[in-house]
Amino acid sequence: MKNINTVALASAVLATAFGASAFADKLPKSGAAMSAADVTALYSDHTAVWSSTALGYFAADGTMKQWVQGTSKPGTWTVKNNEFCMEIKGVDTNTKKLNGKTFTECFQWFKDDKNQTFSLYSKHWDDSKPDMTNYTSNAAKSLKPGDLIGAKYVAPQN
Repeated sequence: MKNINTVALASAVLATAFGASAFADKLPKSGAAMSAADVTALYSDHTAVWSSTALGYFAADGTMKQWVQGTSKPGTWTVKNNEFCMEIKGVDTNTKKLNGKTFTECFQWFKDDKNQTFSLYSKHWDDSKPDMTNYTSNAAKSLKPGDLIGAKYVAPQN
């Protein structure tokens, strides 16, 4: 049960930071899909700071590491068109070992004529149906240059 709660907590933090907040915005009429190159530049060698206990680092080689409440999780990330997706490996929070499960989350990215970014939580980790009208403005502000996880991350064992 604790593993599911950790996944749910991490996903709730991600969703709030990137696209499913209670105070979501509508995409402006001038909003247009960002290019794959622009979305890749948002993430490549950047850390998402979702909260003080939830971070995700996205290496330029497409690997990622997530640190949520003391649990480290490896994964990968990809961009296709304007959609960023991350596949995160599940980790048993008690043993800190990989549990064989994975979950995927995706966010579509848009930009308006004022250069403001908008994200849309387009694929939920639990495969629940996303609200395709629920945009979050300036979610890119949570992405900071470099690896800010550092020594907090301890790679889980098989």
